[in-house]
Amino acid sequence: MPEIPATLPPENKRSRLATLLRPKVAIPVFLLVLLLISPMIIRGWRLRDVPNVPEPFDPKPLLSLEIPDDENAYTHYREAMELFHSPTDHVLNLIHGDFETPDPRGILREGWHLADDEVRQFLIDNQLALKEWKKGTQQQQALPFPVNENDFSVDLDVDFTLSTLTLSASLLARKLEAEDNLSEAWEWYRAAIRSSRHCGTNGSLIERGLGASIFSEVSEQLDDWATNPRVSDELLKHAIRNLQTDWKLTAKSSTVFQVEYLMQMNSIEKAHSGVDGKSWEDYYVRNVPSNPFEMYLAGEPEFSFRLIRLEFYNRLLSCDLLPFERDPSLEDRYLIPTSVTAATAKPLSISSAEFERLLYDSLIAKQTLPGLTQFQTKIDIEEIRFRTLLTAIAGQAFYRDHGHFPEILDELVPDYLDEAPIDIYDGKPLKYVHQPEGPVVYSVFENLRDDGGTDLKSRKGKYYTTIEPDDLGFQMRIPGIKPLRADKPFIVEDDDSE
Repeated sequence: MPEIPATLPPENKRSRLATLLRPKVAIPVFLLVLLLISPMIIRGWRLRDVPNVPEPFDPKPLLSLEIPDDENAYTHYREAMELFHSPTDHVLNLIHGDFETPDPRGILREGWHLADDEVRQFLIDNQLALKEWKKGTQQQQALPFPVNENDFSVDLDVDFTLSTLTLSASLLARKLEAEDNLSEAWEWYRAAIRSSRHCGTNGSLIERGLGASIFSEVSEQLDDWATNPRVSDELLKHAIRNLQTDWKLTAKSSTVFQVEYLMQMNSIEKAHSGVDGKSWEDYYVRNVPSNPFEMYLAGEPEFSFRLIRLEFYNRLLSCDLLPFERDPSLEDRYLIPTSVTAATAKPLSISSAEFERLLYDSLIAKQTLPGLTQFQTKIDIEEIRFRTLLTAIAGQAFYRDHGHFPEILDELVPDYLDEAPIDIYDGKPLKYVHQPEGPVVYSVFENLRDDGGTDLKSRKGKYYTTIEPDDLGFQMRIPGIKPLRADKPFIVEDDDSE
């Protein structure tokens, strides 16, 4: 019996290759291979124009951040939330003013004399909650959640309750003003300011934005307090020193952006992996295909991951700078890290229009990124409110000492302010204009145009929704007594006896 050769002879190999190359065989095989690899081709095509930038910062310090419970303001804030009795609609309307009436007024705007028995009872019911809340405001550090656990589905009830607690503290301060206990009133206003600094420290954009809203509200009440002629120059100077110290608790924008970045990436990763059986909607990402194959073809979540990394890389380049220090050209383009451009020969940047096109094509990033610009604007507004408020209070202290407001802001230095604050929008000194009702200190704001400091702020709708004007600041009103009558003393004790 003849032996079977171990390998096919060359002519047989050529015969098999020729068979494979025949159109009837080669075309179906090619189509089959193409079908198998087409998802990868489609995905690669989707990702081709999106720069694959590295992590925009080192996340380890934030992910490992820990604050002992006895040093964390939120330990007290959570306890205060459990003790808090929420106000009724009637109480809220009296505090803010009922904007459904032709003549909206409220206790915070007009004075304690508008309070009724239900408002008084509201403060009595919340003595323990306010006491615990105030303990929290005296802490130097705040951590609402461990950063590595933060995602879109976390419960923000404590932060929203914090807003109402701060409102209640301002209400109590109004009552103390009516009782001529102006120093104690200042301590509650100060606690409200510190609470606004804690809200969003090591937290997300929503939390930090809420802190800015709290400060905006309290700044209006504090401006009224400083206008009260019974507030002495020494107490005003004391308040100025406290404000300057407490403002240092404000979280850097870069820290907030870093926390927000980690939260977005964590949320998307959890939703994509189906952690705890949660869907995309549980992480507030809507209209995302539930079919993994559809997501793969769309290049997701990698498509959105790349856009998010690029967006935050560019935000972190300048978010801690004042507006006039920022490079205006970055509004029209997105820089790409040199490590990426050197390795791939990609351009150094892409236009904002191109980024917007890519963002529109994404399934996830277009839902998570648009709020970043509004946040930066809100933080800039907060900073100029602080600078103009501080200057207005200094002007009130000057008035107590001299019987008139300063002719120029330089007269406030050095007895009332260490230096005259500059306008963060143009880098020049704040504008200061004398008007019959009192001089106005203001910023040129975003249009960079001096509009004369008229119509600095307007109100619309319930709960003091602010419509931002062309200029932004405060008027140094001539001190005058408002009707702040009180029926009997009411003070929340600070001692620990219970």
